[in-house]
Amino acid sequence: MARTIAEIQNEIIEAKEADATLTNLNSGSASAIWRLWTRVVAAAHSVLEELFDLHVAEVDAKLLVSRPHSLRWYQTMALLFQYGRDLPEGEIFYETGVDVDTVASEKVVAQAAAVNESGTLVMKVAREVGGELEPLSTAQYNAFVSYIEEVKDAGVSVVVRNIASDKLKATVDIYYDPQVLTSSGARIDGTAAEPVRDAAKAYMRRLPFNGVFVRAHFVDALQLVPGVYVPNVTSCEATRNDSTTYETISVLYQPYSGFLRFFNTSDLVLNFISQEDV
Repeated sequence: MARTIAEIQNEIIEAKEADATLTNLNSGSASAIWRLWTRVVAAAHSVLEELFDLHVAEVDAKLLVSRPHSLRWYQTMALLFQYGRDLPEGEIFYETGVDVDTVASEKVVAQAAAVNESGTLVMKVAREVGGELEPLSTAQYNAFVSYIEEVKDAGVSVVVRNIASDKLKATVDIYYDPQVLTSSGARIDGTAAEPVRDAAKAYMRRLPFNGVFVRAHFVDALQLVPGVYVPNVTSCEATRNDSTTYETISVLYQPYSGFLRFFNTSDLVLNFISQEDV
């Protein structure tokens, strides 16, 4: 990892101090010529180290995608997709030399996963809008499908799953400390109005894309909220976005779309029960 200019300059000065032949360079002024030269040299070294880091990252990326085309390879290729830019003729990688900001603005696929479902390669994708994962727009989806058709292996059947988040509902009895939380779940000290609900949402955001929702881990996240003694999940269920038939989550749930969330405030019901009442 590239060192900062200050770190490099300090090492140069330490080496100077250790060299008896350089004792005459003893001015403490920040504008002393010898100190200015150490700054210039340190800046040049820092830039060079940053370039080395970029080079290593580029080599690692190329090594990753040059391996046999595994599910991880397809995931990587999905994340490399640049909306609005054509692949060079006969190539599966975009041209180099495009500035970093432009590339970043064209990479609309924020999350991707490749899974094997009954012999078919399914690619789950999503973009990020306002901090939430959402399906690609119709235009983005059409361009992405065309891109995948170009980069995929011949004969491989690929289905792109670009759909809204799975829906999650839960009801939780929160046994709380009345010295920390109010009967509505707010912090008595006024630092948070809904700390338990905030913790639930934070847990959902931390789930890896296409990761499994684990009921016990959800309980663990709520248990960490100060003032919460016992979070008892009395009901927990989920379904695909295009369905109204929910399935009970006894242990875990694999989201069909790759992600899931509480769509409405009423989807997460929190019943606060004072520990003194138990």
